[in-house]
Amino acid sequence: MIGLLALGEAGRPLAGELHALWSAGSTVYRVGEDGEGPGDVLERALGECRQLVCFAPVGSIVRLLLRRPPAGPDGRTAGGVGLDSGGGAVGLVVVDPERRFAVSLTGRAGGADELAAEVSALLGTCPVVTGGRAAHRSAPAGPARDGDEGARGFPPPPAHPRLHAGDLVVGIGLREATAPPEVTRLIRAVLAEAGLDHGSLARLATLAGKGGHPAVRGAAALLGLPVDEHTAEELAAVTVPNPSSAVGAAVGTTSVAEAAALASAPGGAIVVPKQKSATVTVAIARAAVRGRLVVVGLGPGERDLVVPRAEAELRRATVVVGAPGALEFAAGFLRPGARRFTASTAEDCAGRAVELATRREAVALVALGDGLAYDPPPAEGYDLVRVPGLPAAPPAASPVVAPAVPTAVPTAVPTAVPTAVPTAVPTVDGDRP
Repeated sequence: MIGLLALGEAGRPLAGELHALWSAGSTVYRVGEDGEGPGDVLERALGECRQLVCFAPVGSIVRLLLRRPPAGPDGRTAGGVGLDSGGGAVGLVVVDPERRFAVSLTGRAGGADELAAEVSALLGTCPVVTGGRAAHRSAPAGPARDGDEGARGFPPPPAHPRLHAGDLVVGIGLREATAPPEVTRLIRAVLAEAGLDHGSLARLATLAGKGGHPAVRGAAALLGLPVDEHTAEELAAVTVPNPSSAVGAAVGTTSVAEAAALASAPGGAIVVPKQKSATVTVAIARAAVRGRLVVVGLGPGERDLVVPRAEAELRRATVVVGAPGALEFAAGFLRPGARRFTASTAEDCAGRAVELATRREAVALVALGDGLAYDPPPAEGYDLVRVPGLPAAPPAASPVVAPAVPTAVPTAVPTAVPTAVPTAVPTVDGDRP
C-alpha cells in the first residue's frame, strides 16, 4: 500500500489526483482528522505503508522526521534514516506543493528512487533521485491535450530508447480498461519477487494494437524500453508452458504474455511464468545469449591514436586475449573485473579467444597495429566483429620528387626596324645659291 500524506491544503489536490490514478493501491492521510497533528499522522502513515508520498515542502518533512522519538524495542529507527514499517524499509518521496519536484528522501531503500520517477510521470514533476544507483529519469509529461494518449498521465516512450545490455523480455497482456500505472507496478512486483534487476530488461512485447495503450506506453516511458508488437497469428505459433483456451477464444492466440516474451527473445526460454493482477498479465523470458569475438587493432601504441570504436569494444569485453605487450596497453581501457589471458603465439591467442567466445563470453582479441594478423574463423556460437586500428608504424617515406617545371624558352620575336626612306624635297629654281 502507498500512503499519500498532504500536510496542508495546497497538497490535497495532488494527493487526490494520485489517489484517483492508483485507486485501491493507495490511501490518503490528512492532517487534522481525528485531532492528529502533522507528526502523529506521519508516524501513523510510516507504520501502515511500505511507501509514502508526502505533499509538503521538503524542509517540513525533514523537520518532522528529526523530531521522531528514538528507536524503540520494535526496531523502528528515528531521524529519517532507515525508516521501517515493520516489514522492511519505507520508501519516502516528497512532492512540493508547487508541483515542481518529486524528491526521493530514502534513495534506493524501499524503492523510493523508482517511486519518485513514477510519481513524476503521473504528475509531470521532475524526479530527484538520491540513491547510489539512479532510477530511470522520465521526462515530465507535457500538458494534456484531447486525443493525446499521453494525456492520461504518461509521456510517450522516448524516440530513441536507451540501449540495454540486458537479456530479459517482458511480455504483456492487458484489458482495454487497464489503469495506466498497473502494468508498471506488476512488472516491478514480479521482478522483485523473482530477484531480478530491472536494469536487466531489454524490451517489452505485447499483442499487435496494444503497444499504444497508455498503460504500455507508461511502462515503456518509465523503464526506458522499446515495445515490440506481434500479431495473433505470430503468437499462436509460439509454444508456451501455460496456454489458455479462454484467451484463445478472445484474441485468437492461447497466450499473449508468455508468447510475446518468447517471440521477442528468439531461442530463449521463460524464466518467470505468467503472473496476473486484476487486468494485466506479464511473463518474462530470457533471450538466448550468443558469444561475441571482436578482433581489435590498438594502433601504434599511443592512447590518443586508438580509434573510438576500439575503446568502446574494450570497455564492453568481459575477457581480453592477446600478446603481453598488447594486454598491457589495453589494460587502461578495460572495465573493472575484465579477465585477461595471454599465450606464446598468435595462433594460440586466437584459439583461446575462439574457445572463450563459444562459451558465450564477450571476448576482445587485441593486437598492436591494425590487428589484421589475427584471423579467427566464424562459427555458429558467436558473432565475429573486426575493428582495425592504425598500422603499428607508418610506411617508409618515399623520396619526394619535385615536379618538373618546364623551362621557358625565350622565343625570338622579330622586331621590324623601320628603314628611313629619304623624302625628296622639291626645289625651285632660284632657291639654289
